[in-house]
Amino acid sequence: MNLIGHNYISYKTLGHINANTLIGSHLPDFVPFLPSSVLNFKEVHENHQELLNFIAKNYPSFIDIPLSMMCHSVEFGADEYNKDIETWLLENNKDLKNKIARMITKASNISYETAYGPRLHNYLWCGIDFYLIKNNPENITDKFAEELKNINYPETAEILADFYKKGPKDIENNLRDHFTIINFETFRNEKSFTIFWSKFLSSLQEGDSLDINKGINLLEFIYETFESKWKNILEKTENKVGEKTKRFIINERRRVSF
Repeated sequence: MNLIGHNYISYKTLGHINANTLIGSHLPDFVPFLPSSVLNFKEVHENHQELLNFIAKNYPSFIDIPLSMMCHSVEFGADEYNKDIETWLLENNKDLKNKIARMITKASNISYETAYGPRLHNYLWCGIDFYLIKNNPENITDKFAEELKNINYPETAEILADFYKKGPKDIENNLRDHFTIINFETFRNEKSFTIFWSKFLSSLQEGDSLDINKGINLLEFIYETFESKWKNILEKTENKVGEKTKRFIINERRRVSF
């Protein structure tokens, strides 16, 4: 799942949106999408329960950060289903998989092997982002866009630095670097989302370069080809994540007050 999808799953699981749910939804993407990240893979992808306990005890008003990270994660969240999108959409249709991989190759600078293999699911999940932009359920993308301006970078960085034992300024710079490539229209406009997506991909080890116009056509093709499936996939992911995360939250609230 990608940018808007992760924010949406966090919202549907926790029942609200604020600057901290945005931050928590995005932090796991620092690795591998932010080369300057001072946080490593384990810290942003696997450390959520420890962070939850720490923030519940010391900074309870920021509890939505670790909870939203959990909604993103493999253990509790949407990342468990990263590769499932290929089965859900393609259903062993090798010709269609081949066609989309070749379209990715023509729109970018990556090899066919990379497009067919590790990058395919990333592009397929963009269909969810386009679905949310086009349909905007509950005016959700407008709410995401508005919350961008409420992020408190210095205070958030101090809290994360306290837990991770990193320099506050380094973490603040990471937060600003990540959210600099996101603007209000990223959540509401297909072209702005594609521009974000191209910048996001360029940070990967392969140094992806995506042509914006070809990228828009590619993502529109993916969205339109599977248009009848997005709502179901979103609901399926929402239900799976909600069941696991809510069960964990209920159990944790018996042990830790937040």
